[in-house]
Amino acid sequence: MLKDRIKACRKSLNVSQSKFGDMAGVVQVTVFQWEKGIGYPSGFRLVTVAKLLGITKDQLVDDIKAEKLLKSVRR
Repeated sequence: MLKDRIKACRKSLNVSQSKFGDMAGVVQVTVFQWEKGIGYPSGFRLVTVAKLLGITKDQLVDDIKAEKLLKSVRR
């Protein structure tokens, strides 16, 4: 899942949520939300976050769509 991928990437870089947020151009609480699956990267942040994760923007969008679909099925 995307939230796990973001958290694993951040930990592999050995950085805090705050530092990862700085790298992605967002605040710490935004990274927290991504890691909890509460929110997702959007807009121009997609490219930045995809690069940090070592994936393409399209792969990131596919991950986001898959998580949203999974959430809707669970309801």
